Amino acid sequence: MKNLDIYAENLAPLRQLEEGLSILLESAGYPMEKINNHLLCSSGKRIRPALFYLALGFWGEEPASHLPVALAIELIHTATLVHDDVIDCSVKRRGKQTINAVWGQQTAVLTGDYLFAEAFSLLAAYGNIDVLRRMAALVKEISVGEIQQQQECYRADISYDDYYGRISKKTASFFSACTSCAGLVSGADNESLAALSEYGFHLGMAYQIIDDLLDFLGSEEITGKPVGEDLRQGIVTLPVLHLLTVSPQRSEFAAKISRRQIDDQFISTITHELKENKCLEFVQTVAAGFVQQANKGAGKLPSHPNRETLRQLGNFIVERRF
Repeated sequence: MKNLDIYAENLAPLRQLEEGLSILLESAGYPMEKINNHLLCSSGKRIRPALFYLALGFWGEEPASHLPVALAIELIHTATLVHDDVIDCSVKRRGKQTINAVWGQQTAVLTGDYLFAEAFSLLAAYGNIDVLRRMAALVKEISVGEIQQQQECYRADISYDDYYGRISKKTASFFSACTSCAGLVSGADNESLAALSEYGFHLGMAYQIIDDLLDFLGSEEITGKPVGEDLRQGIVTLPVLHLLTVSPQRSEFAAKISRRQIDDQFISTITHELKENKCLEFVQTVAAGFVQQANKGAGKLPSHPNRETLRQLGNFIVERRF
């Protein structure tokens, strides 16, 4: 299933989102104009604003009325990616050079700050204090998750709970905020708000787990980054974490990670061992479990065609290869 199949009911709002982003970023003037154009040319899947629009549909809300929230969601996401690239010293994202690779670390940090400020300016003008509070809490949560990730770098002794806690802060909380904010602006009741939050959170967990899987399964041409890039940065994700639990060579692998002895040969060995020990199948099963939990949340929402679309989105996430 392709993105367009899933987003079919939201193509018009997402086109409006793209137009809005172009207007916002291209009108910034010197010195931001070139940097912002670079960001627009390396856009992602827009799954977060798409989730917001899908959730809006349950209450028949007019998407155009809530464009500032969708724009803020995408700007905050972009800001976190720009800052992530600085922290990780990444030179490529989505197959293109990162901001820090082209303009330097300092400019990249300030670009991320600029995008955060633009997002919260939009939310302040929009005027829904509950949404503003929710998105501010989200940025705090993402920051805590990033700090946790940095403290866990090159640690082979982290637990499954450590990993799940980290990705819940960095990714699941964002998906949950997208769906929750749609309920907040639509005047949804508490039961529906809880269902939206439940769906978004578990979908976000599945999304990040599959993203971590693709770090080994994907190719640089498809994912836009080298195979095993997370592990090269010292980030132990679920595939490796499980390998360190089941592999007869786990002590040797753990020692190399702790000593930062992570070269191309080690990545190749780990990738082979992940397949030999069926770690990839394990990870996909875990992701599918989170999707099942997400679907339970979707089932608690009002009857609407978008309920089935939300379920299809979960299946797409588990099966995706990019």
